[in-house]
Amino acid sequence: MNRRLGTIGLSAVVIAIVAPLLKIAEFVLLPPARRPDLLMVLAIAVGWIGEPWASAPVGFGIGLMEDVLVGRALGVRAATLAACAGLASAGKKALNPEPVVSRCLIAFLVSGFGDLLSYGLLRMLGFSISPSVLVSHVLPWTSVWSAALAVPFYPILRRVWGAAARCWPDAVEEARRLPL
Repeated sequence: MNRRLGTIGLSAVVIAIVAPLLKIAEFVLLPPARRPDLLMVLAIAVGWIGEPWASAPVGFGIGLMEDVLVGRALGVRAATLAACAGLASAGKKALNPEPVVSRCLIAFLVSGFGDLLSYGLLRMLGFSISPSVLVSHVLPWTSVWSAALAVPFYPILRRVWGAAARCWPDAVEEARRLPL
Protein backbone atom coordinates (compact mmCIF):
# COMPACT_ATOMS: atom_id res chain seq x y z
CA MET A 1 0.00 0.00 0.00
CA ASN A 2 1.38 3.43 -0.82
CA ARG A 3 1.82 6.48 1.38
CA ARG A 4 -1.18 8.36 0.07
CA LEU A 5 -3.53 5.45 0.76
CA GLY A 6 -2.02 5.04 4.22
CA THR A 7 -2.45 8.72 4.96
CA ILE A 8 -6.04 8.62 3.72
CA GLY A 9 -6.75 5.60 5.92
CA LEU A 10 -5.24 7.16 9.01
CA SER A 11 -6.98 10.44 8.28
CA ALA A 12 -10.31 8.64 8.03
CA VAL A 13 -9.70 7.02 11.43
CA VAL A 14 -8.84 10.38 13.00
CA ILE A 15 -11.87 12.09 11.48
CA ALA A 16 -14.40 9.29 11.97
CA ILE A 17 -13.37 7.92 15.37
CA VAL A 18 -10.93 10.06 17.34
CA ALA A 19 -12.44 13.50 16.64
CA PRO A 20 -16.06 12.63 17.56
CA LEU A 21 -14.90 10.89 20.73
CA LEU A 22 -12.88 13.96 21.72
CA LYS A 23 -15.85 16.27 21.04
CA ILE A 24 -18.18 14.08 23.09
CA ALA A 25 -15.63 13.95 25.92
CA GLU A 26 -15.32 17.73 25.75
CA PHE A 27 -19.08 18.16 26.15
CA VAL A 28 -19.64 15.46 28.77
CA LEU A 29 -16.55 15.59 30.97
CA LEU A 30 -15.51 19.24 30.94
CA PRO A 31 -17.30 22.25 32.41
CA PRO A 32 -18.97 24.51 29.82
CA ALA A 33 -17.02 27.64 30.68
CA ARG A 34 -13.30 27.94 30.03
CA ARG A 35 -12.92 24.46 28.65
CA PRO A 36 -10.20 23.42 26.23
CA ASP A 37 -10.86 23.09 22.54
CA LEU A 38 -9.74 19.49 22.10
CA LEU A 39 -10.35 19.40 18.37
CA MET A 40 -8.19 22.48 17.87
CA VAL A 41 -5.37 20.72 19.73
CA LEU A 42 -5.94 17.57 17.64
CA ALA A 43 -5.74 19.58 14.40
CA ILE A 44 -2.54 21.27 15.58
CA ALA A 45 -1.04 17.90 16.54
CA VAL A 46 -1.95 16.52 13.10
CA GLY A 47 -0.12 19.51 11.63
CA TRP A 48 3.00 18.64 13.61
CA ILE A 49 2.95 15.06 12.42
CA GLY A 50 2.10 15.53 8.77
CA GLU A 51 3.00 17.75 5.88
CA PRO A 52 0.68 20.58 4.81
CA TRP A 53 -0.74 18.56 1.89
CA ALA A 54 -1.93 15.93 4.36
CA SER A 55 -2.63 17.89 7.54
CA ALA A 56 -4.82 20.66 6.12
CA PRO A 57 -7.40 18.25 4.63
CA VAL A 58 -7.46 16.28 7.89
CA GLY A 59 -8.03 19.53 9.80
CA PHE A 60 -10.83 20.37 7.36
CA GLY A 61 -12.41 16.95 7.94
CA ILE A 62 -12.20 17.31 11.71
CA GLY A 63 -13.80 20.75 11.52
CA LEU A 64 -16.52 19.63 9.11
CA MET A 65 -17.34 16.73 11.42
CA GLU A 66 -17.64 19.22 14.30
CA ASP A 67 -19.80 21.59 12.23
CA VAL A 68 -22.20 18.76 11.43
CA LEU A 69 -22.15 17.24 14.93
CA VAL A 70 -22.65 20.54 16.77
CA GLY A 71 -24.87 22.21 14.19
CA ARG A 72 -22.90 25.41 13.74
CA ALA A 73 -22.36 27.47 10.62
CA LEU A 74 -21.32 24.78 8.18
CA GLY A 75 -17.75 25.19 6.99
CA VAL A 76 -16.53 27.82 9.44
CA ARG A 77 -14.92 25.39 11.81
CA ALA A 78 -13.73 23.27 8.90
CA ALA A 79 -11.90 26.22 7.34
CA THR A 80 -10.49 27.23 10.70
CA LEU A 81 -9.09 23.82 11.61
CA ALA A 82 -7.71 23.31 8.09
CA ALA A 83 -5.84 26.61 8.41
CA CYS A 84 -4.63 25.71 11.91
CA ALA A 85 -3.37 22.28 10.87
CA GLY A 86 -1.59 23.76 7.86
CA LEU A 87 -0.13 26.60 9.93
CA ALA A 88 1.11 24.18 12.59
CA SER A 89 2.70 22.09 9.85
CA ALA A 90 4.42 25.18 8.48
CA GLY A 91 5.41 26.21 12.00
CA LYS A 92 7.41 23.06 12.52
CA LYS A 93 9.73 24.23 9.75
CA ALA A 94 10.50 27.37 11.77
CA LEU A 95 10.56 25.68 15.18
CA ASN A 96 11.51 22.08 15.85
CA PRO A 97 8.34 20.48 17.33
CA GLU A 98 10.31 18.00 19.42
CA PRO A 99 11.07 20.34 22.36
CA VAL A 100 8.09 20.85 24.65
CA VAL A 101 8.53 24.63 24.62
CA SER A 102 8.26 24.73 20.81
CA ARG A 103 5.09 22.64 20.82
CA CYS A 104 3.53 24.84 23.47
CA LEU A 105 4.46 28.03 21.64
CA ILE A 106 3.15 26.80 18.29
CA ALA A 107 -0.08 25.56 19.90
CA PHE A 108 -0.57 28.85 21.76
CA LEU A 109 -0.06 30.99 18.65
CA VAL A 110 -1.97 28.76 16.21
CA SER A 111 -4.98 28.38 18.49
CA GLY A 112 -5.12 32.15 18.97
CA PHE A 113 -5.00 32.55 15.19
CA GLY A 114 -7.75 29.93 14.82
CA ASP A 115 -10.03 31.73 17.27
CA LEU A 116 -9.50 35.03 15.47
CA LEU A 117 -10.17 33.37 12.12
CA SER A 118 -13.38 31.77 13.41
CA TYR A 119 -14.48 35.10 14.85
CA GLY A 120 -13.86 36.87 11.55
CA LEU A 121 -15.65 34.23 9.50
CA LEU A 122 -18.66 34.21 11.82
CA ARG A 123 -18.84 38.02 11.73
CA MET A 124 -18.71 37.92 7.92
CA LEU A 125 -21.65 35.51 7.98
CA GLY A 126 -23.63 37.95 10.11
CA PHE A 127 -23.28 36.39 13.54
CA SER A 128 -23.21 38.96 16.31
CA ILE A 129 -20.34 38.19 18.65
CA SER A 130 -18.96 40.79 21.00
CA PRO A 131 -15.23 41.41 20.68
CA SER A 132 -15.03 41.64 24.47
CA VAL A 133 -16.31 38.06 24.76
CA LEU A 134 -13.64 36.92 22.32
CA VAL A 135 -10.88 38.73 24.17
CA SER A 136 -11.94 37.88 27.71
CA HIS A 137 -13.58 34.45 27.47
CA VAL A 138 -12.28 32.72 24.37
CA LEU A 139 -8.76 33.73 23.32
CA PRO A 140 -6.95 33.42 26.65
CA TRP A 141 -8.54 30.14 27.65
CA THR A 142 -8.23 28.26 24.39
CA SER A 143 -4.68 29.47 23.83
CA VAL A 144 -3.52 28.48 27.31
CA TRP A 145 -5.35 25.14 27.18
CA SER A 146 -3.91 24.41 23.74
CA ALA A 147 -0.39 25.13 24.96
CA ALA A 148 -0.89 22.89 28.00
CA LEU A 149 -2.47 20.04 26.06
CA ALA A 150 0.19 20.14 23.36
CA VAL A 151 2.45 18.26 25.74
CA PRO A 152 0.42 15.00 25.84
CA PHE A 153 -1.31 15.20 22.44
CA TYR A 154 1.78 15.22 20.25
CA PRO A 155 3.43 12.04 21.62
CA ILE A 156 0.12 10.16 21.64
CA LEU A 157 -0.71 11.08 18.06
CA ARG A 158 2.87 10.39 17.00
CA ARG A 159 2.62 6.86 18.41
CA VAL A 160 -0.65 6.30 16.56
CA TRP A 161 0.89 7.65 13.36
CA GLY A 162 3.99 5.47 13.88
CA ALA A 163 1.85 2.37 14.38
CA ALA A 164 0.01 3.15 11.16
CA ALA A 165 3.31 3.73 9.32
CA ARG A 166 4.46 0.25 10.38
CA CYS A 167 1.42 -1.11 8.56
CA TRP A 168 2.74 0.59 5.42
CA PRO A 169 6.55 0.17 5.66
CA ASP A 170 7.24 1.82 2.33
CA ALA A 171 5.27 4.89 3.35
CA VAL A 172 8.17 6.92 4.74
CA GLU A 173 10.39 6.55 1.68
CA GLU A 174 7.53 7.18 -0.74
CA ALA A 175 6.52 10.32 1.13
CA ARG A 176 10.04 11.73 0.86
CA ARG A 177 9.97 11.26 -2.92
CA LEU A 178 6.58 12.93 -3.38
CA PRO A 179 6.63 16.56 -4.51
CA LEU A 180 4.59 18.99 -2.45
